[in-house]
Amino acid sequence: MLLDGQKIRTLRKSAGYDRQQDLADSLGVSRQTIIRLEKGESKACGLSTLRRLAGLLGVKRDTLYREEDPVPQPCNPQEQELLEAFRKLPTKHRAYLLLQAMALADDPNSLNLPKALFQGKSSKDGK
Repeated sequence: MLLDGQKIRTLRKSAGYDRQQDLADSLGVSRQTIIRLEKGESKACGLSTLRRLAGLLGVKRDTLYREEDPVPQPCNPQEQELLEAFRKLPTKHRAYLLLQAMALADDPNSLNLPKALFQGKSSKDGK
């Protein structure tokens, strides 16, 4: 079974641990361990740590894992275009873009992008 990093991150925030370091301190592990858990890295810690993590987050340990066969969601044309462009990038650029996308998802103001981007306007459409 694979850890669901996104679910762990969501549960952390829902449980009131706004910072990864806060959860790491409560759990008695390093912040790096929390980062690895939120990436879904199964070897980030042992089962006893996962049990304690589940307890701190108020869930059963099984909740921390992904379902075996997630149903893929179809992409809309814009998502498909983004995926195709992403696949054309060299690996180091993919990593950079992924970090930027994650930062933008967490805080739309973090990249100081023009507000028009968040109003459904696209320079490509000319709208």
